[in-house]
Amino acid sequence: MRTVVLTALLLVAILCWFGFSTNSSSQQVEDTLDPVPDESPQAAPTPAMTVKPTPQLSPDGAPTTDTPTPLALPDAEEIIERLRWTGSCAHCNLRGIDLENAELVVLMPTTEGDLFVTEQAAAVGVNLENANLSEANLNGSNLSRAYLRDADLEDSQLRGTNLKLSILRRANLHRADLQNATLEGARLQDADLRQANLQDAFLKSANLTKVNLTQANLREADLRETTFINANLSGANLTDTLIDGANFRRADLTGAQLPDSKVNTANFCEATMPNGQVNRTCPESPTN
Repeated sequence: MRTVVLTALLLVAILCWFGFSTNSSSQQVEDTLDPVPDESPQAAPTPAMTVKPTPQLSPDGAPTTDTPTPLALPDAEEIIERLRWTGSCAHCNLRGIDLENAELVVLMPTTEGDLFVTEQAAAVGVNLENANLSEANLNGSNLSRAYLRDADLEDSQLRGTNLKLSILRRANLHRADLQNATLEGARLQDADLRQANLQDAFLKSANLTKVNLTQANLREADLRETTFINANLSGANLTDTLIDGANFRRADLTGAQLPDSKVNTANFCEATMPNGQVNRTCPESPTN
């Protein structure tokens, strides 16, 4: 009987030991089967790419953070030099510059092939389209044949300036001083000449169609054969002017002062006269 009991206890002990061993082995197997994080380069996040600005280097090769030095504006002498050699300064800013007595006519050598000839013929004038010349001193300058379309010449000094055959369409000449200036054959259509001083100016054969000459001073100016069609000359002073052959057709002369003589030699067809009345007397073959 004792033998049977000992055998049974031994069998139970063996079974318990076998069960404990099996659980330990299973846990070890499970531990070895846990997933391993994927650390391959493909799975790793790609860092953001940054581009560093290239540092500016000083003359000695060291990095510098200094800002570039702005270019110095050209002085009057350099501007005159550029205009003489290139004949162009379109859209440039010459506000307040002193070009008194400057010779700005572009010249071209003769075509005779002689490199030593001294005579030169005037070609097309300088290009100053849209240029800002307000308050500039241009007294005595030679701007003949200059292209000054849409140029700003407000309050500029142009006394004795040569503007013969120049293009001044839509130019701003408000309060400009053009006393004794030469504007023969110049084209000033739609220009602003309000309160401009044109005393003693030579405007023979100039085209001032639709020009605004309100309160302008034209005293003793030469206006022979000048065109003032549809121009506004209200309050303008035309005392002692020469107006032989001038065309004031449909011009507004309200309150203007006309010369005392030779008024009948000009065309005032459909013009509003100084007294506010429209003149209905027209030449047999009026010009438009």
